[in-house]
Amino acid sequence: MNKIDEIEKIIVPVLNDLKFELVDIENCYENGKNILRIFIDKEGGITIDDCVSASEHIGFMLDNTNLFDKSYVLEVSSPGLDRKLKKESDYVKFCGKKVRIKLFAPINNQKNIVGTIKQCSSGIVTVTVSKIENKTKSDIDINLELSNIAIARLEPEINFK
Repeated sequence: MNKIDEIEKIIVPVLNDLKFELVDIENCYENGKNILRIFIDKEGGITIDDCVSASEHIGFMLDNTNLFDKSYVLEVSSPGLDRKLKKESDYVKFCGKKVRIKLFAPINNQKNIVGTIKQCSSGIVTVTVSKIENKTKSDIDINLELSNIAIARLEPEINFK
């Protein structure tokens, strides 16, 4: 079990008790510091107070383990407007939303796709992509295996009206 998996195993029950969903974990080194980033969400969105509460609970749990041989900086945050999509349930949850996807292996000579999530099941996500050819716009559906998706993020749509 790698470090991220061990951290997840420890913090998911705590987050579930607080009615939060674990979205992602990042563990990296920046400016000589070990940074642990935990991204959480809940129905209706995350507040600063939610992040503070989760940080206190997670910090207490992790400080009572030997996962870190040196000090670490714990950051708890919302996933943001351009949140990563990692699990099949993420694609189901955000069906109908615009997404930007980078693939491991190209499909139709394309590794980068921007479209709208149409559906997701059995490890396949269907994305509707708009194509303009000879000044005519048409929508095509592309089926992508989740295992071929290197990274996927929601593409925020901001209306300035």
